[in-house]
Amino acid sequence: MPRPRVSHPNTLGIVNNMASIFGNQGQYEKALELYARALAGYEKALGVDHPDTLRTVNNMVLIFGHQERYEKALEWCARALAGYEKALGVSHPDTLGAVYIMASILDNQGQYEKELE
Repeated sequence: MPRPRVSHPNTLGIVNNMASIFGNQGQYEKALELYARALAGYEKALGVDHPDTLRTVNNMVLIFGHQERYEKALEWCARALAGYEKALGVSHPDTLGAVYIMASILDNQGQYEKELE
């Protein structure tokens, strides 16, 4: 029986979903490990600005936020936001979701001036 391709988008979707489950259980390091695996696969199979790739980046942002690693979360959120704007446009719901997440991270840090931007 042939071994499943790890770079197939369906396989990567399962890896991404497993990461989400670990994240929901508070197992953040395991979640990040699986998200990193899915991200590498998506980047290779679909490209860095594909919506599936960017959703995985966005999921990693949420984990960094749960870990209170806000600088890392903002760094990755900026990547997701730039990718969404490029791939989907500034008014797409996924782009606006990334803006909302970035504002939430800034709010958690008390950076209200930046949040208003």
